[in-house]
Amino acid sequence: MMGHDELVKFLKDIRKLKLMPRSGWIYYKIKNLETIGSHSFGTAILSLILAQGKKLNEEKIIKMALFHDLAEARTGDLTPRDKGYKFKNEIERENLKTMVKNLPLNLQNEIIGLVEEFIKGKTKEAEIVKTADLLDAVFMALEYEKRSKKLNEFFQVKFKDPFAQEFYEYLKSLRE
Repeated sequence: MMGHDELVKFLKDIRKLKLMPRSGWIYYKIKNLETIGSHSFGTAILSLILAQGKKLNEEKIIKMALFHDLAEARTGDLTPRDKGYKFKNEIERENLKTMVKNLPLNLQNEIIGLVEEFIKGKTKEAEIVKTADLLDAVFMALEYEKRSKKLNEFFQVKFKDPFAQEFYEYLKSLRE
C-alpha cells in the first residue's frame, strides 16, 4: 500500500486537473473555461452513453475516459498550436509514469495501459472514448459560441459511430 505522503502528492496532481483550464479555449479569449477535470468527467459520461447496446467493457471505458488526460496535470493541455505538440504523446507518457510511480503496481499498470490504449485508439473501447472526447469539445464549442465568436474548426469533424455522427449533426443545427 502506498504511504500517505505519496497519496497526498498524487491527489495534488488530481486537484490540478479540477482547477486547470483547458488551454485550447484560451486562444479564443473565452472566459470562465471548463477545466481538464470537468472535461474528463463529461467525456466519461458521454463514453458511457455511446457504449450503450454495444456489448463493450463499460468499466474499462469509464476508467479510460477518466484517465485519458491525467498527465495533463503536469504537462498542461497541449494543443496543435503549442510548440512541441508533435511530441505530445511522448511527453504525456513520461509524465504519466512519473505521476503514478508511487501508486500500487497493479494500479500503475492499469492506468498506463488504459492511457496507452486510448492513445493508440485501436480497440472499440478506445474508439468510444476518443469519440466522446471530441464530442465533449464540440458540445463546449457550441456553448462557448453563445458568448464568443464562431468556433468553426470544432464543427468540421466526422464520426464513424452513427449515433455520434447524428448527435454531432444535431449539435451543429443548434448553432446560432
